[in-house]
Amino acid sequence: MKEAVLMQRLSEKSVARVLCYVRSEIIREGLDGQEQVDALLCARGLDPAAYHVSRKRPIQFKLRHPKRRPMDTLRESPSGSNELAERVRADWMSVQVALSEMKLRGLVRHEGRVWLAP
Repeated sequence: MKEAVLMQRLSEKSVARVLCYVRSEIIREGLDGQEQVDALLCARGLDPAAYHVSRKRPIQFKLRHPKRRPMDTLRESPSGSNELAERVRADWMSVQVALSEMKLRGLVRHEGRVWLAP
C-alpha cells in the first residue's frame, strides 16, 4: 500500500534561507558541495557572494551550566563584564548575554559598571 506524503509548499524566502544556511555550514566545516549550492542560489536569481558567512564560534561554557562559571566568579568578588570575561576565559559577548539573562531572573544585579551576585 502506498502512503501519501503531504508536503507543504515552501516560500522562496524559506528556500533561500535554507540554501544560505547549508552554504555557510559547508564553508565553515570545509566540506564539498559549495558549487552545487551556489548553482542553486544562482538558479533562484540570488548572488551567493552577497551573503556573509560568519566564523564558527566555539561554545564557551559547559552544556547545561552556561552560567555557572560567571556566577561562581561573581560570588568571589564583584567585577565588570570585561574583567569577568577574562577571569572565566570567555569572549565578552557570551559573558554579557549570560549576565543579561541572569539579571532578568534576579540572580545578579548591575550597579554602574559592576555586576554583583546577591
